[in-house]
Amino acid sequence: MSGHNKWSKIKHKKTLKDKKKGEKFTKIIKKLKNTYILSKSNSNLNSKVQSLINKALSNNISRKTLYNAITNNKNKKKINITYEGYGPGGIAIILQCYSENKNKTLQELRCAFKKFGGKLGNTGSVMHLFKTIGVIKLTNKKNSKITEDKIIEIAIKILAKDIIFKKNNKIIIYTTKKNFENSKLKLISYGLTIISSKIINIPINKISTNIKDNLKFSLLIKMIKNFIEIKKIYHNGNC
Repeated sequence: MSGHNKWSKIKHKKTLKDKKKGEKFTKIIKKLKNTYILSKSNSNLNSKVQSLINKALSNNISRKTLYNAITNNKNKKKINITYEGYGPGGIAIILQCYSENKNKTLQELRCAFKKFGGKLGNTGSVMHLFKTIGVIKLTNKKNSKITEDKIIEIAIKILAKDIIFKKNNKIIIYTTKKNFENSKLKLISYGLTIISSKIINIPINKISTNIKDNLKFSLLIKMIKNFIEIKKIYHNGNC
């Protein structure tokens, strides 16, 4: 019997190990699929795709499996969806998702919010608590004739909301959502090089909650981050 018990324990441990390994593989593959699709319209994600491929290979996922995962996406239509809601302590949350099954994503998010005392809301329920702005990161070559004063002048012309000069000739320009695309075109026309650009939501005011709600909020965000469909999370929690 002792030999049988030993076999049962080893078998049980192996089953658990294989299950965890399978879940890890699935998570890597799903993330690679989504990132690959997004990279078609955002070249900034190419390096992330390569990083995920390297991660998959280091976890002994074959190149054939990776190739099939990417090519099988061709016939699947995924859409961008934004969900809004309130987390523990009334913290406003905006979730940007990329999903091929919005009903499934919605149900999973509802369960997550409910589990930690939050509630998923309707479109527009929390968006008014945030400002949507454009962030454009630029670089000005060392031998460029475009001075800092000239860049400020350009920023004023494109109606930028703010400008920050960083080290190594890096510049960050903030625009309204409305002027975002036009601002990028004008900056390029002046000879500046855009490193990256994106639209983000920043809270107008941040709110503080008690220790208990802070903990529940952290657990909610941790759970949501594990959903492969989640692209970006915004909130107004001061935690």
